[in-house]
Amino acid sequence: MTPPPRERGGFSLCQGIGLYSEYRGAVATLVEIDCRPETVNRKVRDAVTGPRVTRALMVVDAGFAINPPGLDTQMMGGLNDAPAMALTSSLHIKNGIPLEGSWDNYFYTRQWNTPPELRVVVMPSTSDKPSGAGELGVAPAFAAIACAYARATARCRRASRSTMAPSASSRCPSNRPHPSPPPTVLTAPAEEP
Repeated sequence: MTPPPRERGGFSLCQGIGLYSEYRGAVATLVEIDCRPETVNRKVRDAVTGPRVTRALMVVDAGFAINPPGLDTQMMGGLNDAPAMALTSSLHIKNGIPLEGSWDNYFYTRQWNTPPELRVVVMPSTSDKPSGAGELGVAPAFAAIACAYARATARCRRASRSTMAPSASSRCPSNRPHPSPPPTVLTAPAEEP
């Protein structure tokens, strides 16, 4: 695989994909993330900024979609939760007390961090039974963002030993048996070997 384009400071604009299936439904998510310094360091009054998901496409097959517009908005909600989970939100505890006391200081997705281009495609019904959607859109959106961020910042990707060459696998410091838990917050590019 060709490495992502490198820009100033080792950051770039890259894409990632995430797939997920549950309850007889499936979702594929493709995102583009901008990790260039001019985006990461943009100024928004009283805001925490950073990498931004600039475009997203979600395709969902939920069997028989009882309420397609509701399914569409449910997937949008999942895509709006994912940037926070992958990039900014965390809970800090000191002496057993959470330090984040409100939404003001808990860095969840805000309007300036949502993708300006978002498209959800609800596939035509393929069954006479609904599959349920619940939080079906969160996991693949999170995975797509994490993958795009890893490529944009040249972080070592986690992969199954069966899909990664032994020489590459041995160079990856975070190599664990697949599937491995995703990182909670990624902040800097990896050093070049």
